[in-house]
Amino acid sequence: MDIMKRPEGAEIAAQAKYDELLRTHVPKYKFQSLTHLDSLSHEHIFMSDPANFNDPFDLRIEISDETTLGPFDNVDNLRKAFKILLDTSADIADHWFYDEELLHALRAWADGNLPSHYITSAVSDRFRRFGVACFAPAWDMPLMWSHYGNSHKGFCVEYLVYPMSLWGSFVQLPVTYSSKLPNICLSEALFSPHMVLPRLLATKHVDWAYEKEWRLVHLEAKGKATPMIEGLMIGSLIIGKNASPADCLRILAKGVELNVPVYQIRQRFGSYDFFREVTWPLNY
Repeated sequence: MDIMKRPEGAEIAAQAKYDELLRTHVPKYKFQSLTHLDSLSHEHIFMSDPANFNDPFDLRIEISDETTLGPFDNVDNLRKAFKILLDTSADIADHWFYDEELLHALRAWADGNLPSHYITSAVSDRFRRFGVACFAPAWDMPLMWSHYGNSHKGFCVEYLVYPMSLWGSFVQLPVTYSSKLPNICLSEALFSPHMVLPRLLATKHVDWAYEKEWRLVHLEAKGKATPMIEGLMIGSLIIGKNASPADCLRILAKGVELNVPVYQIRQRFGSYDFFREVTWPLNY
């Protein structure tokens, strides 16, 4: 493939398209090693299994049963209240949280056929079935290049994201940082899962605050690629400062294949600062 061969006017058209997208979309950045390059496409995005994250506390917050601290004086009354919700909410099966497996367990519990500790585990397991993709707010973050971009030898994908909270099967969440693990009670998980979701899936210790992380959560897909939703797209590729010449060519070829700009990270003379140099298209 001749990676320098481009249709006449391609640079101007690409620039105009990119500028227009920035009016409505927010750029987010994903730092990666070259092992992820070949699978990169406009059609799919990979949703990681949080069990493989490098933070041992990430998404491993336990749900506890502290019912007696709330308006229900015992778990039996909580169960009766939830049975009313099940009996009067015909469309509960359409809610993003109550999938078939969890709903089956909840109905059995509400009818008195399952103990409460089983439901606590079932609710926790439902949250563990979510997949997560992690992003940063900027491309010029040296620690992110070091930790996730193969020590600056990898690449960074710029995604353009249309801001929405619930987005089909996707949820967008900014990560919050705390010195204490969130306390999540079974009753609030059952009745207000939308309030629990950010605390359970997007809370990390303050030591990770340098990442300024933003997350895309998928309610079903985990550890696999899932179709890219409308409003999420690849905007550009950025080559790491220490990428080898051979890897630079691989990333450049992928940019041409995706028809997106490709940049190369450079260091400003006498400074720790980075800047991006356009690699393709040449006149972009």
